[in-house]
Amino acid sequence: MKFKGIMAVLLIAAMSLSLCGCSSKLDEAREKAEAISEAIKNDKENKGNSSGEESSQNASGQDSQSSENEGTSGSSSSGSSTSGSSTSGSSQSSSSISVGDIEETVLVDQDDIKVTAKSLTITDWDEISIDVLIENNTDKDLSFSVFDFYVNGYCFYGTLYQDVTAGKKANTSIYCWTYDLEDALITKIGSVSIAIQAYDSNTYDTYIVTEPVEIRTTLYDQMDGATRDFGAVFWNAQGVYISGTCFDYGIENFGITFYIENNTDQRLDIIADSFAINGYSQPEYFCTTLLPGTKTVAHQRFGGSTFEQQQISVIGSYEFTITACDNFDWYSILFVSDPILVETENVASMDGPDRSYGTKLIDNGDFYVSYELVDYVNEYGGRVAEARLYVENNSSSDVTLCLDDLSVNGFMIYSWISNSTLSAGKKAICVIYLDDTELTDNGIESLEEVEFNLTAHDSESWSNLLMDEDLKLTN
Repeated sequence: MKFKGIMAVLLIAAMSLSLCGCSSKLDEAREKAEAISEAIKNDKENKGNSSGEESSQNASGQDSQSSENEGTSGSSSSGSSTSGSSTSGSSQSSSSISVGDIEETVLVDQDDIKVTAKSLTITDWDEISIDVLIENNTDKDLSFSVFDFYVNGYCFYGTLYQDVTAGKKANTSIYCWTYDLEDALITKIGSVSIAIQAYDSNTYDTYIVTEPVEIRTTLYDQMDGATRDFGAVFWNAQGVYISGTCFDYGIENFGITFYIENNTDQRLDIIADSFAINGYSQPEYFCTTLLPGTKTVAHQRFGGSTFEQQQISVIGSYEFTITACDNFDWYSILFVSDPILVETENVASMDGPDRSYGTKLIDNGDFYVSYELVDYVNEYGGRVAEARLYVENNSSSDVTLCLDDLSVNGFMIYSWISNSTLSAGKKAICVIYLDDTELTDNGIESLEEVEFNLTAHDSESWSNLLMDEDLKLTN
């Protein structure tokens, strides 16, 4: 595992920032990407027995289903300041979740900023809504958002986007979808912990990031949530517990549900990437941030057009790697797991493309590449023009493929490649998407010749070029 997903996101972000002229942010993104690569490399060299005796590195056999057992979650950071009368949490929502009542709770009262939680309800749109009053007594225009959001000790995505002019106040709300809580088997909300971030609306410089403050409801003694009885164990060492199960509602909706506990004293980023389905690399990655003593239940979904492109109709196995690192210092790696392989009951009948796919382009021992050109009108009337590459990475390195100087029928055309990072020994269908607007503008009605340069870089050491080929695809 080489932190593929996170590296790719950081590098894309860096390129986007470069286009926007944000040189300082660009340097920061590049430095972080380099930090990850170096830290992963050092961790691999010194890994030893980091996986621990208790870790489960190969969870074979059919996945068990998630348990409906209810368990009491640990409380989040306390120290809240309360005043005023309790506020009802009644609602007309169709959600089965009970919210209880809360007392007004001060979430922030420092540096001339005050944020007070007023009430907790569930909306008609099946959202948890925490009404807050924001008071900006500074001389700066500030924008407010949620930095951390926990319910019953489980991490969720809470949303708040509010601009408050200097010297003004704002009544607004923090939201979280109830179906996320239902996935974590929460039926009674007893605790909500929130950390607030404020930044300068003009310069975007961070003004303040607070520690989480806990709001307890009248259902505190009844709060519930998912427990360790949640599918196969993927990892259980170094203070981190991870288990999970797959959900399979047909090839259009397949995924993995993760149950994660952070029992360390660090604020951790937990990353799952290097995903492979039936041995074919997938572009998805998963990342979540957990405070010490907290948990989460989250999903990673696959399928749809990706599986159609990859000619996968039966899922027999899925594989991934887990990394844990300090949220504030990605040089500090807690562990990097070996690949974790899970086989489903359909392992004997799993499918996918092979060397019979399309027309051969490259066969040099380390890499095998063949292709198909696809050009059709989809059900919505839009043109779909693609060059699909079947790629085998038979080298000993994880690699990232890069595309350059692409032309169609002699005209330079904007294009991009997906699923371009392959672990050692893995296969993939990498799709080159051709911009349909540019094809039309250049009067290209059919794909006669597609030419481009294809390179393969070592994902750990970018300067190590493993393949450099000028290619021509013909129809």
